Amino acid sequence: MRIASPVPTSPALPHDWPRATLERSGAFQLAIREANTQQPGPPMVLVHGLGSSSLLFARAWGTLAERHRLLALDLPGCGETRGPKHRMELGFHVEHVLRLLDRRGIERAHWVGHSMGAHISLWAALHHPERVAALSLISPAGIEPFDRVQRRLLIDTFHPRAIAAARPHQLRSHLEQGFHRMPPEAEWLHHRRVSLQGGRLERYAHAFSRGVRAMLDAPVHHRLTEIEHPTLLAIGAQDALVPNRFFRPADSPAALVARAQAAMPRADARVVDGAGHLLPFERPADFVHLVSAMHSATAER
Repeated sequence: MRIASPVPTSPALPHDWPRATLERSGAFQLAIREANTQQPGPPMVLVHGLGSSSLLFARAWGTLAERHRLLALDLPGCGETRGPKHRMELGFHVEHVLRLLDRRGIERAHWVGHSMGAHISLWAALHHPERVAALSLISPAGIEPFDRVQRRLLIDTFHPRAIAAARPHQLRSHLEQGFHRMPPEAEWLHHRRVSLQGGRLERYAHAFSRGVRAMLDAPVHHRLTEIEHPTLLAIGAQDALVPNRFFRPADSPAALVARAQAAMPRADARVVDGAGHLLPFERPADFVHLVSAMHSATAER
């Protein structure tokens, strides 16, 4: 007799983490979370990274919501957003964020992007500069180059079948790589991933693979000098994923953001000790302090 595998129990989320509302955007139903919708001035738009969701910001949400207007979404293929497979280029994600802002009559926003979300935010600043008030690029992807061989290796490694086939112990190991010291609350992220099955898992794996290709197909590292917006570059000193250690074992997070800062006219770099790649989740107080300072400085200009 076949015994069904037990369904993992969902760990309790923080009490101040709002339920998502679904909002139509083209062929997708985007999962959206908002706070302080009547507060004047540019809001913070929180853009998560590859294979993640807005849950990445859950530990910081309550404190941020006490101070700022917030708008967060689960990108197509991620989190609670619903919709079909798509090519999912960086510009595709930017357009969904811009439509979200348009539906609220918001002309400009402070784009707070983590990892691939930072790459998406840089793309928005380059192609729609009038829609960006400031940038906070956290653990930023997009600021290091990859050559043709490295590109091919990354695309082959992150094939949808390989992503979908990952076992729970492998997923936990991958998650641990995102932290300097993984907090107990990381169980929220692990549960979200291991609970994916069937069509949801297939669409997630597709979106993950397409996200890797999208970043490789739309490099921006060579255009950082064109970014004239006030910009925060923040990274964990113990980030094991950015820069890519497989290709650049001698590079460091501090050196990477220092190079980006030197190229960008109005950038400020910050390195957070005791933080890995998932800085907003691992060190929410530091994340709140950094992005709030950038937001306040932007509002005063």
